[in-house]
Amino acid sequence: MVPKRVLVIDNSPLQCKELSRIFGKLGYGTIAAYSALDGFRLVSLNDPNLIVLDLLLLDMDGLEVCEQLKKNAQTQRIPLVLFTGCTRIVDIMRGFAANLLKMLVVAGKKMLILDF
Repeated sequence: MVPKRVLVIDNSPLQCKELSRIFGKLGYGTIAAYSALDGFRLVSLNDPNLIVLDLLLLDMDGLEVCEQLKKNAQTQRIPLVLFTGCTRIVDIMRGFAANLLKMLVVAGKKMLILDF
């Protein structure tokens, strides 16, 4: 059986490493992308089972990445989880509109998990 793969997209190599460690403990293989463009390339090469990405990427807004992935017939079936430190209601509503699986909002030491 092929192990499930998670694509993590974040500018921070440290954040990617930490998320990879967490998913690895859960039995998932991980692929790290440090930009949106790298993420698009890796999603087409690796066919991940889940994509976890940051809202604030340097080269493209994380919600724009989600919207493009949902418009593409090859990637629209892949569940998306967005994480962010932004707590603005407009960002949360954009997450809802982007048809995300979940949105993780981190504020200080608290985390809010939004199911859409």
